Amino acid sequence: MNEVSNTLLRLGRQPIFGRKSELLAYELLYRDDSSKDSANIVDGNLATATVLTNALLEMGLDSVAGDARAFVNFPAEYLNGERPVPFGQNKIVIEVLENVVIDERVIDGLWQLAQKGYLIALDDFEYSSEWDACLEIASIVKLDVLALGAAELREQINFLKPYKVTLLAEKVEDHQTHQMCLDLGFELFQGYYYAKPNILEGKKAQASQSALLKTLAAVNDEESEMTDIADAVSQDAVLSHKLLRYVNSSAIGRRYSVDSVDRAIVYLGKQEVRSIATLLLMTSIVDKPLLLVKTALIRAQACQNLAKAWEKTNHQAYFTAGLLSLLDALLDRSMGSIVDELPLNDEVKQAIVNCEGQIGSCLSMVIAYETLEIFEADLADHDIAECIDSYCNAIDSVERDEGMAVLLPKEKNAGALDKIGSQFVCA
Repeated sequence: MNEVSNTLLRLGRQPIFGRKSELLAYELLYRDDSSKDSANIVDGNLATATVLTNALLEMGLDSVAGDARAFVNFPAEYLNGERPVPFGQNKIVIEVLENVVIDERVIDGLWQLAQKGYLIALDDFEYSSEWDACLEIASIVKLDVLALGAAELREQINFLKPYKVTLLAEKVEDHQTHQMCLDLGFELFQGYYYAKPNILEGKKAQASQSALLKTLAAVNDEESEMTDIADAVSQDAVLSHKLLRYVNSSAIGRRYSVDSVDRAIVYLGKQEVRSIATLLLMTSIVDKPLLLVKTALIRAQACQNLAKAWEKTNHQAYFTAGLLSLLDALLDRSMGSIVDELPLNDEVKQAIVNCEGQIGSCLSMVIAYETLEIFEADLADHDIAECIDSYCNAIDSVERDEGMAVLLPKEKNAGALDKIGSQFVCA
């Protein structure tokens, strides 16, 4: 099965120059599929995921940035470990937005990212003591010369002298400002004086959502082997192509090429493949609430938790049934037609379509708990208790798991799931 679709992708790019007007980097900017050249950002996490997906997996970072580095804005959730910064430390510069609340988790996360090899840049910087710890980690500080003015700009530079940071002048709009920034010691320059952001466009070949979900099922299963993951990836030509292009790109920095999905999976490992699959899945859902994906992930983990409590050996089958149980809603197709195309055993198929068999009974219990109908079901007290415990642990696991967390931007009206969390104590 390979349900390929092509959609338009757009990515903004503004160059960053050195003192001799040499091109050193690009800032990559989110652009939606409208005709506007400005960003229309509703969710910062989704915007960052889209930029990463378009640059690293769709267009390819070599095509987008060449030999230059790529600056990308990252919200707090990526900095404090809630969502993974999946790859590209050889090429990506992590920009810390000025509205990020600096706390211990963010500082610890930045240290870890710097130790992995990422360069850290502080965007639209204005000094206050709360930034001291970040300045010990950062390599680059961006100052908005248009907003600050000459006098305040000199004051900010004086604050920064004790720190080993490279100064980047952004929003330079004329020759006079350019010359002033040269005299003040700036090393990097960005603004309309040099170049306005240009828009890169292309057609995105969409990996099938069912293939992505199957890959997630494999990488999230403790018992799966690398061959199982490779089999899941190989079932979709688009996903296979994206993975191979990424592993052979300059973002990875390999000295020799990888020519098979199996070798790519072994080289990248479960965590990296999981990050790629989650990014692709997140940005593929354009007309569905992300809560659907969150629910599928929680169902999968809850079913697996129950399977372990019942001492079942086929944990992956239970996980897979929960994960794929919302494919009909995601793909707007009947569940029967979908599972007929998936290489699943009959037990898992019957569980998903009709909630039959032991796996189906498990899935039914999980769904009953979601809808708060479990207390009306004809179940023993210990079954209800196990289901509650399994579901609450699943919520905690999905919220905390790095590979899954990229799928879970904060939603204001999360509905039934949030009500469950408040109604029952999930320790």
